Amino acid sequence: MCSRLPALALVLLSLSGSRAQFGNLNVQWAQDEANGGNDATPHMANDQPAQLDGLTRVSGLSGLSQARLEEIVESFSLKCDTCSTTGHWISRVRSGVLEMHVRQLKAQLNKRGVKCDKCVQREHYIDKMLDSAHLPHVNA
Repeated sequence: MCSRLPALALVLLSLSGSRAQFGNLNVQWAQDEANGGNDATPHMANDQPAQLDGLTRVSGLSGLSQARLEEIVESFSLKCDTCSTTGHWISRVRSGVLEMHVRQLKAQLNKRGVKCDKCVQREHYIDKMLDSAHLPHVNA
């Protein structure tokens, strides 16, 4: 089974086209006519920002202070005893969002006054929460 995973990944990549969205990372696969139009060398796509629901997707976490990131983690009813840098706290926010159930994601979005009308799968709620985790709570 494990030996089939790389082959399956290549098939899926060839079917998906030349652009792919991986979280906040927008990757563009190089086009090479000699290789049938597909080259296995990815690079960052600088021409277009990553988009979600037609809007520019911004993480919003990288510009926050460590204290604000700690507040966000606490707002998820989580803690991090080993976090010592801003990067650690950003990772804890992201992992906290990934650990949430849909019910929890909806509650966190509601606290921030964010609506997710087009959300039908857990992944949609996760993306929306990652995009809005930095927003302050509007509901008491």
